[in-house]
Amino acid sequence: MLQKSLKFVARFFAQLTKIIDVGATRGQFGEQMLDMGLKGQTLSFESTKATFDLLARKAKAHKRWSCLHLTLGDMSRVSLR
Repeated sequence: MLQKSLKFVARFFAQLTKIIDVGATRGQFGEQMLDMGLKGQTLSFESTKATFDLLARKAKAHKRWSCLHLTLGDMSRVSLR
């Protein structure tokens, strides 16, 4: 059963063209997707400056991984710090 599930996941990932990672922290999810063979683009968002800097360094090594120092939420407003 596990082998069948893994084959399904592999086929699913092969079809993905984009992944959006909100609250990316240090890029653990993006890195896992790359390790699993993701060929599409990853766009990661992180709001905390120090954490974003770590994420940006990690993403820089991959041409299909972009990241933005930006907070996403459910409110329609802009906050300037």
